[in-house]
Amino acid sequence: MFELYEPENKIPGVQYLFNKELNVDWYEYMHTLNNELVKITVDGDNVVRQCTSDVYSIFPVNCKVITLDKNVSIPSDITENIYKFIGNKFIPFISEVDERKNMDLIFKKAFYYSIKEKLTKEQKSEYEELKKEIIKYGDDKF
Repeated sequence: MFELYEPENKIPGVQYLFNKELNVDWYEYMHTLNNELVKITVDGDNVVRQCTSDVYSIFPVNCKVITLDKNVSIPSDITENIYKFIGNKFIPFISEVDERKNMDLIFKKAFYYSIKEKLTKEQKSEYEELKKEIIKYGDDKF
Protein backbone atom coordinates (compact mmCIF):
# COMPACT_ATOMS: atom_id res chain seq x y z
CA MET A 1 0.00 0.00 0.00
CA PHE A 2 1.45 3.34 -0.99
CA GLU A 3 1.02 6.07 1.61
CA LEU A 4 1.94 9.73 1.70
CA TYR A 5 5.27 10.53 3.35
CA GLU A 6 7.87 13.29 3.43
CA PRO A 7 11.41 12.36 2.39
CA GLU A 8 14.41 14.25 3.74
CA ASN A 9 15.26 15.89 0.41
CA LYS A 10 11.77 16.69 -0.73
CA ILE A 11 10.93 19.14 -3.47
CA PRO A 12 8.43 21.79 -2.28
CA GLY A 13 4.91 21.17 -3.61
CA VAL A 14 5.57 17.54 -4.57
CA GLN A 15 3.68 14.74 -2.87
CA TYR A 16 5.56 11.53 -2.20
CA LEU A 17 4.31 7.99 -1.68
CA PHE A 18 6.07 5.11 0.02
CA ASN A 19 5.23 1.41 0.22
CA LYS A 20 6.51 -0.06 3.50
CA GLU A 21 5.94 -3.67 2.39
CA LEU A 22 8.10 -3.20 -0.70
CA ASN A 23 10.33 -0.59 0.97
CA VAL A 24 10.19 1.64 -2.09
CA ASP A 25 9.22 5.18 -3.10
CA TRP A 26 6.48 5.43 -5.75
CA TYR A 27 8.64 7.46 -8.13
CA GLU A 28 11.29 4.73 -8.06
CA TYR A 29 8.79 1.89 -8.25
CA MET A 30 6.83 3.26 -11.20
CA HIS A 31 9.87 2.92 -13.46
CA THR A 32 9.96 -0.84 -12.82
CA LEU A 33 6.43 -1.34 -14.20
CA ASN A 34 5.78 -2.53 -17.75
CA ASN A 35 3.98 0.31 -19.53
CA GLU A 36 2.52 -2.14 -22.07
CA LEU A 37 0.48 -4.06 -19.48
CA VAL A 38 -2.66 -2.82 -17.77
CA LYS A 39 -2.30 -1.81 -14.14
CA ILE A 40 -4.98 -1.29 -11.53
CA THR A 41 -4.90 0.46 -8.21
CA VAL A 42 -6.92 -1.12 -5.42
CA ASP A 43 -7.61 0.20 -1.94
CA GLY A 44 -7.50 -1.73 1.34
CA ASP A 45 -10.91 -3.27 0.60
CA ASN A 46 -9.76 -4.43 -2.87
CA VAL A 47 -12.00 -1.87 -4.59
CA VAL A 48 -10.55 -0.93 -7.98
CA ARG A 49 -9.80 2.79 -8.02
CA GLN A 50 -8.02 3.08 -11.37
CA CYS A 51 -7.38 0.96 -14.45
CA THR A 52 -4.79 2.06 -17.02
CA SER A 53 -1.71 1.01 -18.95
CA ASP A 54 -0.16 4.46 -18.52
CA VAL A 55 1.94 4.25 -15.37
CA TYR A 56 2.46 8.03 -15.43
CA SER A 57 -1.26 8.63 -14.86
CA ILE A 58 -1.23 6.64 -11.62
CA PHE A 59 -0.83 8.18 -8.18
CA PRO A 60 -1.86 5.38 -5.80
CA VAL A 61 -2.53 7.15 -2.49
CA ASN A 62 -3.58 4.49 0.06
CA CYS A 63 -3.65 1.91 -2.72
CA LYS A 64 -1.56 -0.91 -4.04
CA VAL A 65 -0.69 -1.27 -7.71
CA ILE A 66 -1.31 -4.56 -9.50
CA THR A 67 -0.03 -5.30 -12.99
CA LEU A 68 -2.53 -7.55 -14.74
CA ASP A 69 -1.55 -10.63 -16.69
CA LYS A 70 -2.56 -10.53 -20.34
CA ASN A 71 -5.05 -13.35 -19.70
CA VAL A 72 -7.05 -11.42 -17.07
CA SER A 73 -10.43 -10.40 -18.47
CA ILE A 74 -11.16 -6.72 -17.81
CA PRO A 75 -14.86 -5.77 -17.70
CA SER A 76 -15.85 -3.50 -20.58
CA ASP A 77 -17.70 -1.21 -18.14
CA ILE A 78 -14.78 -0.85 -15.69
CA THR A 79 -14.87 2.96 -16.00
CA GLU A 80 -18.64 3.20 -15.40
CA ASN A 81 -19.09 0.70 -12.56
CA ILE A 82 -17.31 -0.23 -9.37
CA TYR A 83 -15.50 -3.54 -9.08
CA LYS A 84 -13.40 -5.39 -6.54
CA PHE A 85 -10.35 -7.33 -7.63
CA ILE A 86 -10.15 -10.60 -5.73
CA GLY A 87 -8.35 -13.79 -6.72
CA ASN A 88 -7.21 -12.36 -10.05
CA LYS A 89 -10.84 -11.62 -11.01
CA PHE A 90 -13.02 -8.53 -11.22
CA ILE A 91 -16.15 -8.85 -9.09
CA PRO A 92 -18.99 -6.30 -9.20
CA PHE A 93 -18.92 -4.26 -6.01
CA ILE A 94 -22.05 -4.27 -3.85
CA SER A 95 -22.16 -1.60 -1.16
CA GLU A 96 -23.02 -2.53 2.43
CA VAL A 97 -26.37 -0.74 2.07
CA ASP A 98 -27.28 -2.76 -1.03
CA GLU A 99 -26.02 -5.94 0.63
CA ARG A 100 -28.23 -5.30 3.69
CA LYS A 101 -31.26 -4.70 1.47
CA ASN A 102 -30.56 -7.97 -0.34
CA MET A 103 -30.14 -9.83 2.96
CA ASP A 104 -33.38 -8.35 4.33
CA LEU A 105 -35.23 -9.61 1.26
CA ILE A 106 -33.63 -13.04 1.55
CA PHE A 107 -34.57 -13.33 5.24
CA LYS A 108 -38.14 -12.18 4.61
CA LYS A 109 -38.63 -14.72 1.84
CA ALA A 110 -36.99 -17.49 3.87
CA PHE A 111 -39.21 -16.69 6.86
CA TYR A 112 -42.31 -16.71 4.69
CA TYR A 113 -41.46 -20.07 3.22
CA SER A 114 -40.46 -21.56 6.57
CA ILE A 115 -43.89 -20.83 8.07
CA LYS A 116 -45.82 -22.17 5.13
CA GLU A 117 -46.95 -25.72 5.85
CA LYS A 118 -47.58 -26.70 2.28
CA LEU A 119 -45.03 -25.60 -0.23
CA THR A 120 -45.28 -26.19 -3.93
CA LYS A 121 -42.34 -27.90 -5.61
CA GLU A 122 -41.28 -24.53 -7.05
CA GLN A 123 -41.46 -22.84 -3.63
CA LYS A 124 -39.37 -25.62 -2.05
CA SER A 125 -36.75 -25.16 -4.74
CA GLU A 126 -36.69 -21.37 -4.18
CA TYR A 127 -36.56 -21.92 -0.42
CA GLU A 128 -33.47 -24.11 -0.79
CA GLU A 129 -31.80 -21.48 -2.99
CA LEU A 130 -32.54 -18.82 -0.35
CA LYS A 131 -31.01 -21.02 2.34
CA LYS A 132 -27.83 -21.32 0.25
CA GLU A 133 -27.66 -17.52 -0.08
CA ILE A 134 -28.10 -17.04 3.66
CA ILE A 135 -25.40 -19.59 4.43
CA LYS A 136 -23.13 -17.90 1.87
CA TYR A 137 -23.46 -14.65 3.85
CA GLY A 138 -22.31 -16.36 7.02
CA ASP A 139 -25.45 -17.67 8.73
CA ASP A 140 -24.68 -21.38 8.86
CA LYS A 141 -27.22 -22.01 11.66
CA PHE A 142 -30.12 -21.73 9.22
